[in-house]
Amino acid sequence: MAAANMLECVVAAWLVQRYGERVLEPASLRALCCLVVVAALAPAVSAWPGAMILQQEESFWSDWLKWWIADGLGLLLLAPAFAALANLRAASIASCFSPARLLEAAALAAG
Repeated sequence: MAAANMLECVVAAWLVQRYGERVLEPASLRALCCLVVVAALAPAVSAWPGAMILQQEESFWSDWLKWWIADGLGLLLLAPAFAALANLRAASIASCFSPARLLEAAALAAG
């Protein structure tokens, strides 16, 4: 299972390196298209062994589809957040923790 997930990560990284020039800039249409293609292709690699190992009473293709959809949605939901974090500069991170921001966060947390 771990090897299948690692292979998915390797395939996704290779696809991004090969076809996505600026994937870490989530504002561009090219980056969005590359992300959708990677989220469609890379999970297919790990869905094969995952469906074979975890095959239940249902058919192989049903398990494969569930695995593929779950991994693809995970990529689509988490990759933009990680890309945004990777693009943050140290100065912008420091401004998030200014006294005014911390007071604002405390007021919001207090409700």
